[in-house]
Amino acid sequence: MVLTSYLDGINDENDNERKIIYLIKQSYINYNRINEEDINRLRLKHRLKVVQTMGESILQSAAKNTLKYTLFTEYQIKDLFYVFKVNKDKE
Repeated sequence: MVLTSYLDGINDENDNERKIIYLIKQSYINYNRINEEDINRLRLKHRLKVVQTMGESILQSAAKNTLKYTLFTEYQIKDLFYVFKVNKDKE
């Protein structure tokens, strides 16, 4: 409510700022029912997928960066990374 009243008090001529204020107001009107507990529940729900995706992105980047230093293909490098990762996880 404080933010909404503050935004109502802003009277600026800049069209971009009016769009931002409109967006913020609409988000409070349309999504006000979402609380911190809901956000935390959704974070937990999607955390594993996010971490896995990040791991895949790091592997992809490492494989591409390693290509210039070896004669292995990108797929062979990824396979090597997986072998070392599995062995490390077993320890």
